[in-house]
Amino acid sequence: MKRFLIKLFLFFLTINVLLSPIYFLTDEMFGLSHYELILKYQINKIFDNTSFNTGYFGDSSCGYAIDINLLNGSNINLSLTDRHTLCGTLEMIKLSKNLHPELDTVFIMQSFNAFWLETNKCSDVINYQNLFSNNYFKIFIGKIVNFRQRIRVALKNKEIGITKIDDYFENDFVRQGRKFDGRLRQSKMVHRLTDYNKNHILDIADFCVNNNLQYLFLIGPFIKASEEKHFLELIEFFNKNEINF
Repeated sequence: MKRFLIKLFLFFLTINVLLSPIYFLTDEMFGLSHYELILKYQINKIFDNTSFNTGYFGDSSCGYAIDINLLNGSNINLSLTDRHTLCGTLEMIKLSKNLHPELDTVFIMQSFNAFWLETNKCSDVINYQNLFSNNYFKIFIGKIVNFRQRIRVALKNKEIGITKIDDYFENDFVRQGRKFDGRLRQSKMVHRLTDYNKNHILDIADFCVNNNLQYLFLIGPFIKASEEKHFLELIEFFNKNEINF
């Protein structure tokens, strides 16, 4: 039994030594998932900015639509993804207002997905401190998983930069894909607005009103929406509850 334990220890020690360069030669962001990367990037902006009056919140439709470089210094884009849901948007607004009392205007842009999606990603926003954990094993496992995925991508696309994370973002959000066929497609809301998301829309509006925030809901991206049943129900909900949109 003792010999078995020694062999087991040596086995894990060898694996750790062989894989340790992945840990030490990659930056701290490398061990995070796609959703964690975006969240940490945006959380850092809230803490690093000394002041901002206008905030843009929502999912990637907002992240890609708003280029802060074209606006003045008092604006900030804190968009996440549709998987973080409207609940995540609300938590980002709360955190921003708590740390920046000068915030007075909020734009909330969400794609149609955000009005029916229900995930557990909002808890990541609420517990954002976990993103700054110094847990060696958690970071190590995350880096190994990401390294494996990046090796596959590198071999497929014949790319070399598999340990770099600094080129993950562009124009203040995640780097966009280069595929574009030049056609604008009509956007369609294929699922109805859920009660979960109705509640968070109302919570966002209530928070903004109670904290003297001017707010406006937008539907992204900015292309014509198909006026079918679910979309009309969404508009009716906004109108009925006197939500600014």
